[in-house]
Amino acid sequence: AVVDPETGEYLLNGGSVVTPFSKLVAVGSTLLQYSGSSVTMERLNATNPLEKKLLVQILSVGDLNPPHIKFSYIKSTLHHDPNYFWKLGDWTECSNSCDGERERVAFCVRTADGVRVRDDLCSSHHRLLTQREPCSSTCPVHWEYTDWSKCEVLNGGGCVRRREALGCVTARRVGVAPHHCAAEDKYEEDSCSAHECPAWHYANDWAPCVCAAGEGAGVQHRLYSCTLRHKSVPAWNCAALKEPTHMRNCSCWLNGEWGECQEGPQSPPAGPEEGTGGSCRPRLGIMFRRVMCGFQDQDQDCASLPRPPDFTTCDLPCPTTTTTTTTTTTTTTTTTTTTTTPATTTTAASTTVLPTYPRSPFSSTLSPPPSLPPPPPPPSSSPPPPPSSSSSSSSSSSFKGGKHHHGG
Repeated sequence: AVVDPETGEYLLNGGSVVTPFSKLVAVGSTLLQYSGSSVTMERLNATNPLEKKLLVQILSVGDLNPPHIKFSYIKSTLHHDPNYFWKLGDWTECSNSCDGERERVAFCVRTADGVRVRDDLCSSHHRLLTQREPCSSTCPVHWEYTDWSKCEVLNGGGCVRRREALGCVTARRVGVAPHHCAAEDKYEEDSCSAHECPAWHYANDWAPCVCAAGEGAGVQHRLYSCTLRHKSVPAWNCAALKEPTHMRNCSCWLNGEWGECQEGPQSPPAGPEEGTGGSCRPRLGIMFRRVMCGFQDQDQDCASLPRPPDFTTCDLPCPTTTTTTTTTTTTTTTTTTTTTTPATTTTAASTTVLPTYPRSPFSSTLSPPPSLPPPPPPPSSSPPPPPSSSSSSSSSSSFKGGKHHHGG
């Protein structure tokens, strides 16, 4: 500290005041150049002779960094050119909008008109020290944050990272009260790339529809897993995500009942087969059923499933034949003669009942009926009963002895 011994006034520092930056102190017509307390070695220069005595005080605190005091005096032997001298320029703009610093630098001027000239023209004079002082003590503040967290999944989707404020600071990272910073900016959130968060991933496409017998609907499944950066991870990493759809209903082929066996376009005509005693030769027919996809009958819904056949071959039955036989017997008797009328047998014509042949599924016309087998032969007639014997005493033409006599 520098004290005026006449008045006891502190001219520099003192009185619990310390100046960290360089400063000029006027003592009469002489300027004292102080380096400031922030440098390692403090200096106090007087470039002109002192007009009065000054008291220099040194602050020493115990054995902590004891001061080393050194005095030096410079006596110029150069011829000073009175035509030039050093002059401090104007203050520069503040270096920062918050807790900045400004300075002014000495330059050489001509004494006659104060115009700036080359610095070497003032080489015979000691150059004034550059002066610096703080500026912009009122400055904006902001939150100082932690590092970004790992990317994580939000409820309902989305991949974000977060960070929170450590404290409110100035541009020079000087801490201030938190209320100076905006409360809504205390927590920050930033979007991440999709692959930086776990996500459900389908391992394959839908499996074939699993159908129950007689049902027009079934179910399909597909596998899924939790992945992070294209690798599978435990499922709990995706716990915040909605579980993907892995099962759904699907349509199945629904088969109707088989219809009756009927003739197809290649069915041979019905007829006896050789060596079978006149029995019917077997014939190949066809029968149909309805095949539909689900209950809506939309075939494209069952495209992934093999379609069941809607027709198949079958054995046609032989035509049915019915035969009816009627027999009538009449006998007449008189008192004079015996007349025996042989029984008359009447055979009704054979009646053949043909099967019904439905319309061919492959033609718009009726299929021709098969050839009929020949009618069976009529049954053999029974011999007439023997005539009844009867004698008449009044008959004169009856033979006696049972012999005929031939003459001569």
